Amino acid sequence: MRDFKNIKVAVAGTGYVGLSIATLLAQHHHVTAVDVIPEKVEKLNRRVSPIQDDYIEKYLSDRSLLPCVGPDEAEQPGHGTLVATLDGKSAYADADFVVIAAPTNYDPVKNYFDTTHVEEVIDLVLAVNPNAVMIIKSTIPVGYTRSLYLRYARQGVKQLNLLFSPEFLRESKALYDNLYPSRIIVGYPKQMNHPDFADEDQAIASIADVDRLRQTAGTFAALLVEGAIGNGDTFTFDGPAVILHRSGNQEPEEYMMSDIVEITFSLATGFDNVKMGETNITVSAERGTGILRINGTEPGKIYNVAVYDAAGRIVWNDKQWQGQTIDLSGKPAGVYILNINNTTLKFRK
Repeated sequence: MRDFKNIKVAVAGTGYVGLSIATLLAQHHHVTAVDVIPEKVEKLNRRVSPIQDDYIEKYLSDRSLLPCVGPDEAEQPGHGTLVATLDGKSAYADADFVVIAAPTNYDPVKNYFDTTHVEEVIDLVLAVNPNAVMIIKSTIPVGYTRSLYLRYARQGVKQLNLLFSPEFLRESKALYDNLYPSRIIVGYPKQMNHPDFADEDQAIASIADVDRLRQTAGTFAALLVEGAIGNGDTFTFDGPAVILHRSGNQEPEEYMMSDIVEITFSLATGFDNVKMGETNITVSAERGTGILRINGTEPGKIYNVAVYDAAGRIVWNDKQWQGQTIDLSGKPAGVYILNINNTTLKFRK
């Protein structure tokens, strides 16, 4: 695998899961999005989203966010690239990670998942680049990833690098949910040490380097954190230990589960289009950024805008302001009051 900053990623499938992941990672890395529909590939390479998602559309159209999209645009130092292709074989052959976001169909009558497209990608990756690490992002049944280790071991495969990462995304808001993730989970195979799982345990032991996959699971999680705007402290579970990765620190901290009394989760949720009293003005706060956005202001009208802390001190003030953004990212957490033309809104940062 290449050094972290030079990692290359291929994404199989450009639905809302695959395209949002491809866009997220293309901020910093070389990403190739693979699809079987020529129209979708052609649109992507012209910076046109083939699906409806406001943030994906914004990132594709704004060259300051994604400077290099398509095969004909020059690479920019310090930025990633996003290229769409029909040629999965070439894309997978040069990838460190292959994200599988191929469609799966569930038949509720038969209680059956059609995972054919997932396995087609795995087969092709094994044929052209068996050292690549594959991450399944598609919707799959419980136990499916472990069953694949058993299936491919019985087929005589010598090496399988397969991880699973569930997605917590909403259609039409998939990239937003990746930019401001509530949680990031990447799973690697482990020994269950139970008679019911003996065959799977043996298969995993024979064709998987579990220690390497544990490390690469952490690397892929780090890629997702790197692309997110709302990133911060993260932790991973490793057997009886909890590994804490503090934002800005190079060395992780390790704690034994038996020594932990309580784990508290805190999520900065933000808010969308809260109306300011009886006015036509609405206010939004993007999760984790400290940025307030004011909407609905009248062009040319002057607004007196101020923000006060809980003690009544002015922390932001502009009497000639006409509706851009208010940057509170450098202010401490706490309760604040926004005042626009003597109409107030209290909020917590």
